[in-house]
Amino acid sequence: MPSYSELIVEFPLRPIRTERQLDQAARLAFQLASRERLTRGEQDYLDVLTHLIELYESQHHPIDHPAPPRALLQFLIDENGLTLSRLATETGIKVSTLSEILHGKRELNVQHIARLAARFRVEPGLFIERVATVA
Repeated sequence: MPSYSELIVEFPLRPIRTERQLDQAARLAFQLASRERLTRGEQDYLDVLTHLIELYESQHHPIDHPAPPRALLQFLIDENGLTLSRLATETGIKVSTLSEILHGKRELNVQHIARLAARFRVEPGLFIERVATVA
């Protein structure tokens, strides 16, 4: 995998402005999230890239009343006829971690979100909990 500086050359960390850039960013995020271990630079790059993806998606693909991430994950598992074991194999996320997420004992992290979004071919932002704000 490329170093941090090579990642910057491959896909600079700038605001995403087009669907093509979004696709490129999502592919790169998936490649990074699929790795078993990341260097500190790679993890930092993935964190910022994921944030840029989320910003673009929230502006260009907003969801009025999203389902909570756990409910969405359970729905996608059921709709795809998956077991937690199969999903764990396909995403590299441990069965115990998936179970804890589904039971509300653990939150999704950036790597989980990237891997699940890639597996189910959905926008990563769907797995981010939205907090209602009071004006």
